[in-house]
Amino acid sequence: MKTTVEYFKQFHKEYIPVKGFVIIGVFLGALIVTNYQLDIEDNFIDKLKPAALRIPAFFCLNAIAYFGVLFLLKSFRKDALIINLKTFAYAALGLLILSIDRSVFPYFVKPVLGSLDPQQFLFWYKIFFNAYGWITIFGILTLCKFLLDKKRSIGLYGLHFECINLKFYSILVALIIPLTALAALSSEINSFYPVYQRCGGYAFAAFHQLPEWISVLIYEFFYLTDFLNTELLFRGFLVVGVSKYLGKDAILPMVAAYAVLHFGKPVGETISSVFGGYFLGVLAYYSKNIWGGVLVHITLAGCMELFAYLLD
Repeated sequence: MKTTVEYFKQFHKEYIPVKGFVIIGVFLGALIVTNYQLDIEDNFIDKLKPAALRIPAFFCLNAIAYFGVLFLLKSFRKDALIINLKTFAYAALGLLILSIDRSVFPYFVKPVLGSLDPQQFLFWYKIFFNAYGWITIFGILTLCKFLLDKKRSIGLYGLHFECINLKFYSILVALIIPLTALAALSSEINSFYPVYQRCGGYAFAAFHQLPEWISVLIYEFFYLTDFLNTELLFRGFLVVGVSKYLGKDAILPMVAAYAVLHFGKPVGETISSVFGGYFLGVLAYYSKNIWGGVLVHITLAGCMELFAYLLD
């Protein structure tokens, strides 16, 4: 716990003034309000045809958030924050990977699932939706590691087994469980979770004459393990990776992109993602390890599924 407190002290030491955090908060608040007023993803981006057009659309949305915060930081950090073409390109690569991950899924799934019976299609569609991040994020970042960062001893962007504070993360997990149970009481949260209820698991189990708990286990395994890829991209590449150019200034722009990732989910979850992204980002930056974030993220998502199901 003492080490963790020191991380946050170091992050805020001689950093931007409170006014800077307020301005960045207002900027993020304006993005969030605009999205929930216009429903940008559902009403505009998801309707683009062909689906490949969604890549530049998602990239622009993420870039507005990410680089908006980065240039606000520049106005306060001045000479302490250097943004050159190499920095810009490296960060933009992370946003491009994110945009590809959110856009090209139909090209993966249609050739594979096109002829399935309706009772199976939806279930396997959701499974592939949660699994293809192992290609679009894990696979691409593994390639990036060997091409761009082979000499850096950071594992796969923080995915290694050094500097893991298991005691602290165990305490954090213990706090998350009751807080998630309280959050699940919200009608907005309870109407969105469990996400399993929208995967067609019951029809799949009935079609194959299986007990439904098998469908639950299959779906939840792929749903929860995908959060490793989320942490690898955001706290891994966009913090541990980008920090070689931006130092601790990599954290707050990542938080902005992470908030955009939650557009379409309950607004309370999007707002909480700002604080969660900041918290996990600071820990990842100083420890150069993301396993704690993976543990926290999977616990949080798993508890949301469980408590929403129990309260349904």
